[in-house]
Amino acid sequence: RCFVNEHRWFWQPGRVLLTSIRKGAQNWPLSQVCASWTGAAVLMSAKVVSAVLLALAFVALWRSQTPIAPESIQLPFPGEHVSIASLDFHHPRFSLLFPMSNYNGFADIQNLFSEREYAFFHATLLTVLARMKSQDRTQTSSCRVLDLGMNVGYTALLSHSLGCEVEGVEANPKTHAYLTENIRLNGAQKRIVANRAAVSRSSLRGSHVPFRVDGSGLTAHVDLSFVGAGGEGVVQVPVVNSVGARFTEPIMMKIDVEGFEFSALLAARHVLGRVPVILFEWDPERMRLRDGADSAALYLKTLRDAGYEILHYHGSPAADEELLAPGFVEGDVLAVLKRFGPKRFGHQLNVQYQELIKAIEEKKRGKQAYTITS
Repeated sequence: RCFVNEHRWFWQPGRVLLTSIRKGAQNWPLSQVCASWTGAAVLMSAKVVSAVLLALAFVALWRSQTPIAPESIQLPFPGEHVSIASLDFHHPRFSLLFPMSNYNGFADIQNLFSEREYAFFHATLLTVLARMKSQDRTQTSSCRVLDLGMNVGYTALLSHSLGCEVEGVEANPKTHAYLTENIRLNGAQKRIVANRAAVSRSSLRGSHVPFRVDGSGLTAHVDLSFVGAGGEGVVQVPVVNSVGARFTEPIMMKIDVEGFEFSALLAARHVLGRVPVILFEWDPERMRLRDGADSAALYLKTLRDAGYEILHYHGSPAADEELLAPGFVEGDVLAVLKRFGPKRFGHQLNVQYQELIKAIEEKKRGKQAYTITS
């Protein structure tokens, strides 16, 4: 009666069981509990159940640290040469398939994780989560991330490993197939929505745009200059003009869509002014060439009109004249809402990034940073 009626531990054994046992030992004298053979049986049952739960927890932990078994992989394109990366950079382990035809070589994948692209996204998300917690917004806002240009899923699965829901787009049919398989291999189907679609302000909802792919997949992009239904290394992919409508208040958005950043920004216009941080790749010449001559300038104006300050990856303010200068390219640029404190955020991000890079270098020296097999 004490355990069942008072604490009802049998309804929530994983969360309440040990607390119930501890409280029971404090509230009831041992002689009173053991006076009845029923009480002794309940205590013994509780110990057995807790031991079983502990064993199951160890099994789950062991399984989470076990690399993907080759026999569990379903290659989207049989015969493709792939690499498997197993990652645990200060987050729960997850694994990724990389189609080698999308990269210049094995070193490209190694550089992806040892250099800025992956580590900077990781540091940015960690900094946003820390700021949300310090502002006591974690109670009212769930961790939701918009990922426009998902590639094979390394940023989406990193976000998922830190407890976030993710929705995004990936236009390249081949890359999207590997993205879908990576989501499945890591059991993230319920938390990651990956739309196979492009973003283009030149098309209407429900239409398609030509997507150019070459033999290696290294220069794949939407090609609005192509006229026709397909062929010659061109396929038609569907277009969306709204992404993440169910995410009313995402905590972060990433945009990396090979020159169509302004189109992507318009597709997510419903969250502008509400998402505190936007991380994007910046190549204004490519934007002008592929998404319209005015796209780069309109992209910056749209962000500033929505209340964002634009920062370089190292945290210093970025002026429009500098960003639009001929030849200027930067892999990671930030837009931070002014009410979110851009200056302080930039400083915290820089500290977080340096700490993360240092930790990765230390793990690399110990040969534990990541495992990649080909």
